[in-house]
Amino acid sequence: MAVSADRIPNQTLRAVRRALNLSQDEFAERLREAGRRLGEPNEANKRLIQRWETGVSNSARPVYRRALELVTGRPYASLGFTDRAPSVGSALAVGRLDQLRRALAASVSDGALSSIAIDDLEQTVVRYGLLSRDRPAPLLLADLTADLAEVYALMDRPRPLSSTYALTRVAANMCGLVCLTLIKLDRRPEFRSWARVARTTARETGDPETISWVLAQECYGHYYAQDFDEALLVARGAQHVAGTVPRVGAVLAAALEARILAARGDRPGCEHAIGRAETGLGQLPAGSVNDSAFGYDEGQLRFHQGNAYTHLGDTRKAWPAQQRALDLCGPADYMDRAFTRLDRAACLIRDGDAEDGLAYALDAMNDLNDHQRAGIIALRGRQLLAGLPESRRRALPVAGELDDRLMTPDDEEQP
Repeated sequence: MAVSADRIPNQTLRAVRRALNLSQDEFAERLREAGRRLGEPNEANKRLIQRWETGVSNSARPVYRRALELVTGRPYASLGFTDRAPSVGSALAVGRLDQLRRALAASVSDGALSSIAIDDLEQTVVRYGLLSRDRPAPLLLADLTADLAEVYALMDRPRPLSSTYALTRVAANMCGLVCLTLIKLDRRPEFRSWARVARTTARETGDPETISWVLAQECYGHYYAQDFDEALLVARGAQHVAGTVPRVGAVLAAALEARILAARGDRPGCEHAIGRAETGLGQLPAGSVNDSAFGYDEGQLRFHQGNAYTHLGDTRKAWPAQQRALDLCGPADYMDRAFTRLDRAACLIRDGDAEDGLAYALDAMNDLNDHQRAGIIALRGRQLLAGLPESRRRALPVAGELDDRLMTPDDEEQP
């Protein structure tokens, strides 16, 4: 296996394995056995050992770290892994976020907000809304973490009453962006905690626009966690809060409701929700029709529509929606583009062309870097593979290639 210039082979781990007189297959088997003894089953295999030893992955998840220590009799820190500075998907960064979440929750409940230069913070939130479309989630969350620390510090000081509303709305929108970013990273426990804070902060504003938007972001998280009952409840709550005034949160929530109902096989309900989203989009103010996280446009609607019909297995209706989504999707909006292409791959597979479908999905993944693939995009790719019978996957070399591409170094860092 060739090693690129930016990879550092783990010679230490290779030497330790060879000193134990174990092949890569045997070493993987020992790790699996150790996992069972520890009560923490793992799925170590030869390919994972190769990724470690060649430097494709320079970090091991905690479940593997404990097994490695048991098998080698050495502490993990001495096994040659060159763990990078903590990415935002790592425990350290998420731990810092949790500290901020707790502090922010206490600040909102105490009402201890300070007077600040609101305009600058509002512009910062707007910029984050634009960046959310094309910046990899790990990098975006790192920036959000830093700015949230500043917002919390400002909120924790006495302030004039006149600044309360605007500052609380800034905080709610930033919390909603954190939720959205954690969803992309598939950090479900942290998402749930932040969703509660985002919801509470949004309600403090009393602003239907902010509340409905925050609830729509929360709906995303429940949807991708496949908690469809909760997702549906939140989606309808977002639309109810918005009332009769056209609002981004309500339109997005209607589109998400369509996807939820499609996943449940409810075609009439799905198509009715798509119709509401279509109508709502046509009524939005011009300034709200954009591809920011705080806007909604036809490209996003067609992505949601195509996904809904993919869930329903209606490839005839899914294809044109997917094509329109791809035509309208900005080249930098890697997430919606990747999901749309994975939906198209699912349609190809459903229509009986599994090899072409997997090849199409592999092309989509090859167009992304590790940070972009990490989280829910990789999860969707794995779901695509899992939908094929195991015998069929084994018979298609492209299935193994796709599976390998879906393994990223960031995956190894997840607990």
